[in-house]
Amino acid sequence: MKKLLPALVMTLAVLAGGCREGSSAPDLFDQSLEAQAASKLLEPAGWVTDQADLLDPQVERDIAARLQSLENNTGHQIAVVTVTSLEAADIAQFTDDLGNRWGVGQKEFDDGVVILVAPNERQVRISVGDGLRSALTDEFCQDVIETRMTPHFSRGDFVQGITSGADALIARLD
Repeated sequence: MKKLLPALVMTLAVLAGGCREGSSAPDLFDQSLEAQAASKLLEPAGWVTDQADLLDPQVERDIAARLQSLENNTGHQIAVVTVTSLEAADIAQFTDDLGNRWGVGQKEFDDGVVILVAPNERQVRISVGDGLRSALTDEFCQDVIETRMTPHFSRGDFVQGITSGADALIARLD
């Protein structure tokens, strides 16, 4: 098993805007440009893109199989992404830009979801397309992050945190 990063407590301040867009930052345009530039450096590797190298290949395959099954059953798509750095970009904008650029979800239904973990910045985000906002509310996503993901992250167990978060979203949508 890969050596996990030291235990990190993921910053929950990122949840101020819930699981969707929203920032009170005064210069959102500059943040958007930073996020777009940073997200363009990352290319999808399938359902799971583990740039931060937190997951074993078998874990990646297991999560990807469950995400593929979700798409087969419902048409909804979830991408799981880890990044080594947000490159000073706002995580909300970065995640939204990434999901849009990669085309996560069906365009006509706007039903894509991106789970993004940035361990070096100690941040996590669940970005939900408009078509799934009634099923994956801000409150539900915040609860998934706070109860299913960050407790594991704080113990250095990124595998269990990511798996648990993805499983909660799959269960809600399937």
